[in-house]
Amino acid sequence: MIILVDNNSLGHEIGLGDKEGDIIQDFIDLFIEKYSLEYYNKADLVLVRNEIYYFIIKNVFGELRGGLSSDEIPSLINKTLSL
Repeated sequence: MIILVDNNSLGHEIGLGDKEGDIIQDFIDLFIEKYSLEYYNKADLVLVRNEIYYFIIKNVFGELRGGLSSDEIPSLINKTLSL
């Protein structure tokens, strides 16, 4: 299962100077609070969209990352679907 959510739906605004790891952990915590740990655990890939960038907050096939451009998302989704 692939999930894509907007950061505004999680109620999180990214501030200047926030560290990538802290942002990702905040998104994970807020996602679980809003949708549940069970839903998070069922997903293979969870992406959070923040205006122009995406954050991977769950990826069973790779690392958690932030700052992905929209150009990188189709190949990431295709990779997830093909495994």
